[in-house]
Amino acid sequence: MAAESKPTVLVTGFGPFAYHTVNTSWLAVKELPKTNLVNSVNLEIREIPVEYEAVEKEVPALWNELKPKLCVHVGVHGFTDNVLLEKCAHNYGYNSPDESGNKCHHGCCVEGGAECLSTSLDLEKISAEVMAAKSPCLVKLSDDAGRFLCDYIYYKSLSIRLGTCAFIHVPRVDSPYSKEELVETLKLVVLAMLQQLS
Repeated sequence: MAAESKPTVLVTGFGPFAYHTVNTSWLAVKELPKTNLVNSVNLEIREIPVEYEAVEKEVPALWNELKPKLCVHVGVHGFTDNVLLEKCAHNYGYNSPDESGNKCHHGCCVEGGAECLSTSLDLEKISAEVMAAKSPCLVKLSDDAGRFLCDYIYYKSLSIRLGTCAFIHVPRVDSPYSKEELVETLKLVVLAMLQQLS
C-alpha cells in the first residue's frame, strides 16, 4: 500500500516514573514498527514524559502535525493482569505531583471542560473482535484511567478529537504477559479500532 494512501496512526507510550524504571507501555509501543501493522498504516510512535507540562505541549502539537486518523495512548497499570481498554477520561482530581515534582495547574486538564469525556469507539465490540482474533492477552474494559498522567493525556486527546482516540492500559511486562504478547495484542487492538473507523 502506497504511503500516501495509508491512514496515519499515532501511538504513544510513557517514560519511566516511580518504580517503573522501564515503562512497559513504551517497551511495547516501540516494538510496533517491527510488526506487520506498518503494512497498512503510517505508524508514528512517541515516548511522552510522565509530566503534565509535556502532555500540555506535546499532545496538541502531535495532533496538529500528524493529523492522525487514530491516536492511541498506552500506559502501564501496576495492579492489573489484563490489557484494559479505557472507556473514559476525567477532567478533575489530579492531585499527585508528576515525575518532575510538579502538580497539575488548576487541578484539571481543561478549564471549563466536562467532568468526563468518553471515546465514541465501541470498545466492547473491539474487545470481542480482538479476543476472537486469538489475542495472547486477555482484553477487558475499564472506566477508571487513574487520575494521573494516563487519565490526563487521554482527556487532553479526547478534548481535541473525541471520536478517534483511545487509551490502553497494559500490565507490567511478565505480569503475566511477555513483551511479545503485549505487542501482538496492541497491534490487534489498533487494527480493530481502525476497522471500526473505516
